[in-house]
This record gives sequence, structure tokens and C-alpha cells, in this order.
Amino acid sequence: MIKKENFCRLINTIHQYHDSLEDVREVMPGLQEDIMDLTGDLLSEIVVFLDSELNLPIIEHIGSTISWWLWECNFGKDHPDVTMKDRDTGKETTFHLDTVEKLYDYLVKYEVNFEVHND
Repeated sequence: MIKKENFCRLINTIHQYHDSLEDVREVMPGLQEDIMDLTGDLLSEIVVFLDSELNLPIIEHIGSTISWWLWECNFGKDHPDVTMKDRDTGKETTFHLDTVEKLYDYLVKYEVNFEVHND
């Protein structure tokens, strides 16, 4: 399993790279599609690697939690809450994943006995 330090470093690097691409798009809009195609493939492979390292499930219609957190939550800035419902008790627990460290902690404590609802 990937260590927290390495996970955070990799996610932070993706974030910096993503922000740099935003700058490139502003300066060189003609290259946007080519760059985004290559970048999307690379970043997808990194996310697949992280999912594999942490032995994470892929959630139907959402994809992986890491992918959701990166793109749908804008690196934890937008609606980074995950509500889990225990299948046995029905009790719901909500996790506020506004930092990469909190994301990692949540992922390594993930239990199969929960249904995940990304809000």
C-alpha cells in the first residue's frame, strides 16, 4: 500500500500540474485539445495506480473516490462530503474531505460494509 506521504505528494503534484495546464490554456488555446488528451490519459493512469495501491472499489456511475475528489470536488474545494451508510445498522456517517490528508485517511479506513454516497 502507498504511504500517506507519497499519496499526498502525488495528489499535490497532480493539483499543481492541473493548475499549470489552466495557465497554458489561457496562453496557448490552440494546443488545448492535444494537451488535454495527453494529460487526461496520464492522470487517469495515475488515479488507476492509486486505486490499485489502496485496493479501492470503483463505484458505478461515479468511478473511483479519488477521481471524484480530484475532478468533481475540485481537489476538495467543492462539496467534498461523503456519506456512508452501514448496510447492517443503517447508520450514516459523513466525512468532510477538504484536504488530501483527510482523503487518504478516509480511503485507508474504508470498510466494505458501507454504501458510499458522494454528495
